[in-house]
Amino acid sequence: MQVATQQAARALAALRSTRPRGASRRRRRSGPRWVAGPLVIDRAVREIEAMPRVRRDRVVAARARLLAGEHPSADEVAAMIIRRSLCDHLG
Repeated sequence: MQVATQQAARALAALRSTRPRGASRRRRRSGPRWVAGPLVIDRAVREIEAMPRVRRDRVVAARARLLAGEHPSADEVAAMIIRRSLCDHLG
């Protein structure tokens, strides 16, 4: 599944909302910096799962680009990887 920008933004917001309050930014820890609670993770997963798995508009646009000889840029691929990794981090 390709992660949309909106889905990645929701995943990032969920991760940011679980950051411990009062934690020093400069202090290094051996464990994870953010710990997402089960309710936050469940809410984020429900929101992501509520979105369609295959977005027809993206498939049509991608096919049109390929037929025109266009390929995704390195920046586009990197953005997709970052969005995917954000959502995978919640799972």
